[in-house]
Amino acid sequence: MTSGGHKIVRFADDFVILVTTQKEAEDTLKFAKDALDRLKLEINEDKTRICSLTDGFIFLGYEFTKSGKRPAPEAVQRLVKKITQTGNESSREYLESIIRGWMNYFKIDVKTYEELTLEFQRILNNNPDSLPARLSLAALYLQKNESDKAKRVITATSTTF
Repeated sequence: MTSGGHKIVRFADDFVILVTTQKEAEDTLKFAKDALDRLKLEINEDKTRICSLTDGFIFLGYEFTKSGKRPAPEAVQRLVKKITQTGNESSREYLESIIRGWMNYFKIDVKTYEELTLEFQRILNNNPDSLPARLSLAALYLQKNESDKAKRVITATSTTF
């Protein structure tokens, strides 16, 4: 496939093949299915599709579009769920490590950082006593060297939000 000028991006058993036309995409998909069939493997039809970059696609937790890449909405939802389901007994260091790992994996930019901050603020507005959300928001602020904001989140009363 690479000899045909196609670009292949692969990680473990996931891959994306980049082509320029619909016909190339259809031919390449058929070729990939045939090649995998000879190896007694099959393509996951639920995760397989032909699309334009205009439509965007998700790969390895990233959403790719014409305007660039960012964490997929599902990845953000998984992070929020993981943090909000963490018990109040979890340490600040543990929550910071989750957020730091996530931010490092996705190489968080300012726009995404702001979206995450807003999401944790929304959680706190709905549940002001959520220590995991409070610590997570504080950890985000600390990642951006905004220690005054982090202190305010930790010491805030429920009426502050």
